[in-house]
Amino acid sequence: MLIPQTLKTYFYLPAIDFRKSIDGLSVLVTEAMQLSIKSDQVFIFRNRKLPIIPH
Repeated sequence: MLIPQTLKTYFYLPAIDFRKSIDGLSVLVTEAMQLSIKSDQVFIFRNRKLPIIPH
């Protein structure tokens, strides 16, 4: 898969409830992150439990 150079990636760091569905996540993007939803952007969300990375 080719990733365009214009692609912007945004991380929403607070834990979210994934039962919000796409509509709830889009509200987070527009209101909490104060961004508009565009086709050349990727938004990454996380749940309460982060994966444990062994060291």
